[in-house]
Amino acid sequence: MGNFRLPTAEETSPEAVVRALAPAFLEMMREHPSIVRLFSTRVSTGPRSMRGAFEAVIGRLREAGFADRDAVRVYGLIVQYSLGFASYQAPRPWGKADHPEAEELRRQRRHFYGALPREDFPHMVELAEEMTTLPSDEQFLFGLDCLIDGVLRRTGD
Repeated sequence: MGNFRLPTAEETSPEAVVRALAPAFLEMMREHPSIVRLFSTRVSTGPRSMRGAFEAVIGRLREAGFADRDAVRVYGLIVQYSLGFASYQAPRPWGKADHPEAEELRRQRRHFYGALPREDFPHMVELAEEMTTLPSDEQFLFGLDCLIDGVLRRTGD
């Protein structure tokens, strides 16, 4: 976490900063999958880790205009959302656009959902194609848009 790369945003609005930070956290968790387990089982206390993935991020949020308490809360939302998505996506490699077998794995999942007993799973069978997008970057960005809308509404920005 001490190597977290704080993204530079061309815009410094609260929305632009959150939109840059969340994918950076997700990318860090993809590059270092053990971070997902560590975040879920330990509390970070190392100075380097706290400077890189905590202090610098909260500072960026404050610079973007988030009030003190809101900066901390938004930081928590970004980390928790990215952590949850990373842990959901990890065992579902068909959601990773850069996975070498993603297209084939999506095809297999589409057939899996489509072959379920229609009387028991009518929605999943009918929406088999859409079901394969749940662990995708597109889904992550959809959720991020929803998160940002809520954050901006709640913080008044």
